[in-house]
Amino acid sequence: FDLPLAATLPLRFDPDTPVNVDLHTNAQSVGLFPLFFPNYVQKSHAQLNLDLKLTGTWQQPILQGDFHLLDAKAFLPAVGIQLDSIELQGKITDNHIEIVTLQCKSGKGELKGNGHLELQNWYPTNYHLQLKGKNFQLFNLPELQLNATPDLTIEGTGENIKVRGQLKLPYVKIYGQQKVGDITNSKDLKIVGSTLHPTEEKTLKYDIDVQLFLGKEVFLHAIGINARLGGDLRIQSTRAQKLVGHGKLYVIQG
Repeated sequence: FDLPLAATLPLRFDPDTPVNVDLHTNAQSVGLFPLFFPNYVQKSHAQLNLDLKLTGTWQQPILQGDFHLLDAKAFLPAVGIQLDSIELQGKITDNHIEIVTLQCKSGKGELKGNGHLELQNWYPTNYHLQLKGKNFQLFNLPELQLNATPDLTIEGTGENIKVRGQLKLPYVKIYGQQKVGDITNSKDLKIVGSTLHPTEEKTLKYDIDVQLFLGKEVFLHAIGINARLGGDLRIQSTRAQKLVGHGKLYVIQG
């Protein structure tokens, strides 16, 4: 690497001086995913290959090269699923990241995809992702077991997301186990002498239009119902950012 750091004190990078960095690595890693997603991922393993080159200036760097994550696996405790054979391969050209290969397995099913991501000042500006799968296990919990066969197009920016396509649910089991909700503060609570000010959370605007199909093994055991369901729904978002469904659901047996 060649960085614009002058041999003077205090140390300072010259923002207009060229940068030249080459990075080539082939690494085996245990615990790579929990490092970046500590609340969502456990028991991970991966192999990471990088072939990157950084040029331009310190203030306006240009990153180019290839990356390949393969033979990876991870456990997601929140949904109870084990992801295996994870592979992510792509190319970086300045502010454009092309996802050539995206695939993984869960349960007896698999998920594949491709897409691209645009960056501005190292922050995502817009993205486009095409996802297809078959019998991919999304939930494996005592109260919910669900497999999905998606054919979805997902695109958007950091502030909004647009989803189109169809989602088939070949296998669903829902059990009516009630969970105790989190205890929250009362709305009339006032903290005397506090200098903290409430912060407004940014809400993600979504535009969803997805056709949902129920398969032959969709079971509901809750609220006094013990049934096998069927049918299909068109799930859409409204201007008020609510989801509504149009279609029919059948009690096939129960």
